[in-house]
Amino acid sequence: MPSFKFLDLPAELRSLIIENVLFDRCQPPTKPSKTNRTIFRDIPYNAWRCRAYYQEQQHNTQGPSNSLSLLLTSRQISSETQAILHLNPTDYHLDISMLNEVDIFPTWLSVPRLTPCISTLTASVRLFGHIISPQNVASQVGDGGHLGFQWSFYAVLERFLAYGPVAQKTPNNNKSTHPSQNNPNPSSMDRGITIKTLILDFSSATDKTDPDLTFPPPEIDYTLWRIRHTSRRHPLLLRAGVDLMEHKPRPEFVAKYLTQYIAGLLSMNYHTASYGRMLYERIGAIRVLVDGRVYREFDLAEELAELRRRSYMICHRLSRLS
Repeated sequence: MPSFKFLDLPAELRSLIIENVLFDRCQPPTKPSKTNRTIFRDIPYNAWRCRAYYQEQQHNTQGPSNSLSLLLTSRQISSETQAILHLNPTDYHLDISMLNEVDIFPTWLSVPRLTPCISTLTASVRLFGHIISPQNVASQVGDGGHLGFQWSFYAVLERFLAYGPVAQKTPNNNKSTHPSQNNPNPSSMDRGITIKTLILDFSSATDKTDPDLTFPPPEIDYTLWRIRHTSRRHPLLLRAGVDLMEHKPRPEFVAKYLTQYIAGLLSMNYHTASYGRMLYERIGAIRVLVDGRVYREFDLAEELAELRRRSYMICHRLSRLS
C-alpha cells in the first residue's frame, strides 16, 4: 500500500486543513471546578485580589498555540502556515466561568499563534451558581476587604497583557491569595501584549448545571443586587424578604457592575489612575455584551481625548482664577 504524505495533497486542500487546525476551538468546561487548577502568582499583581483559577496544564493538547506544530513540521508547511496567519486577523477566544459571583475560572479555547498583537480577544463570561452569599460578602467589604470580583477580572487581564495565554512561568508553593504576598520571578519580562478590541460577553449557564435556580423576582433590581455585594444585612434587603442565594445572578447585572468599574478606571482619578493606565496603554476598545447583544462600548482613544479635554479646561479655569 503506497504511503500518503500531507505535501502530496493539492495546495488548496492543504490550506483548508491548516486553517481548520489554526482556528479550531476547544470546548469550554461543562462547569467550574478547582480540580487541576491553581492561582498563578508569577507576576506582581496590581489588582487587590486574584481569585482566578487557571489550569495547571495546557487544556489544548496542541500546545500553547495552534500553529506551533505546523510551524515546526517542515519549511514548506511552516511557510504556508505563516502565509495563512498573515492573511487572517489574530483573534483569541477565552472562556471565563464565574462561580457564585466570587471565583472565576479562565480557559483558553483558541490561540492561533503566540503574538504580542491581538486583533480581538473575545471572553465569554458564563455565570454559574447562586448570587453571592453573605459569608463571602463579609470577606469583601470593611477593613481588609477586596471590594468584589472585578479585581479578579483585572488580575486575569494583567497577567495576559504581561505573558499571554501561557502556563505559570515559575512554580510557587505559596498559597496566599493576596497580591502583596506573591513571589514572582524577578527575571520575568513583560511581553507588552496589546489588544485592539476586548469583548466581554456575559450569559447565564446555570440552567444546565443547576436548573432549580431561577433569576430573582422583579422587585430585586440592580440597586438591591448591588447592595448585596456591600452589605450582608441591609434594611432594603431585609425588607425585600428574598433569599438571594436561592437565585442565580442576572448577566445584565454583572455586566453593568463591571462596566461601571471599567468606567471608573478610565476616569483616571486619584484612586484609579494607576489601574486605568494599563487599559489606555494596551487596549484600543472594550465592548461589553449581554447574551451576544451590545450593552456598552468604550473607544479608549475617544475616552483619552475627552479626558485630556477636561483636564485642559480645568487647568485653563484654574489659571484664570490665579
